[in-house]
Amino acid sequence: ARTVSKLKNTEKDLKQEIKQQETLVKSISHDIKSPLKFLTSSINHLSDNENIQQDEKLKRQIETIQLSSDQLYEYVENLIKYSTIFSEGKKLENKSYSLYDLIEEKILIFRKIAAAENTVIINNVDQNLFIRTNNKALSIIVHNLLDNAIKNTKNGKIELVSLTRGNILTLTIMDNGKGMSQELIDYYIDFYKNPIVKNYHLGLHMIIELLLIIKGNININSTIKEETTINIIVEF
Repeated sequence: ARTVSKLKNTEKDLKQEIKQQETLVKSISHDIKSPLKFLTSSINHLSDNENIQQDEKLKRQIETIQLSSDQLYEYVENLIKYSTIFSEGKKLENKSYSLYDLIEEKILIFRKIAAAENTVIINNVDQNLFIRTNNKALSIIVHNLLDNAIKNTKNGKIELVSLTRGNILTLTIMDNGKGMSQELIDYYIDFYKNPIVKNYHLGLHMIIELLLIIKGNININSTIKEETTINIIVEF
């Protein structure tokens, strides 16, 4: 009885700590968003200036700043979403939504960055597929998958496809970039099985943590300097 009572108190303390962290993240993110929004608006206004449009070098520099500020804004948005997922802990939404549209929204964010690397992103997800998988979690997962793929792919192609069987969705992202070593793949699979945070190889940690919350799975196959295929398996 004493052990059960102790466990209940520990669980209560953890929930309280998560709630406090969620509040802190929301507060910090809110404070960052306001000046960031102003910065983005100012840069957009600046990019429309005729003098800048005529100066190719300055135009490219403004576009780079514009891309960076847009991307930073999206990261802050994702941080707010991420902070709430732990306390909600739900696997499925009450209402279904289009997976194709979710991916299109994310591609729109990364299209210019990919174009700068001469890389194309193709959305071959079923346009008629509507799902109830935790929207916030899947949105962050897709965002991070695309971010990782673009960082590792130059002069190439990134493709997303979907497959459903029963109530299980497999979302696959493929790229022909620089690939991942077997050591790194083993590290991530081991982290999925035993999620103890370490201080290196942070790229896929957030994705795996979110999959654990919504009871999903991940498979990674890669060949160095050739291709990488990542399968995200979730209930839909």
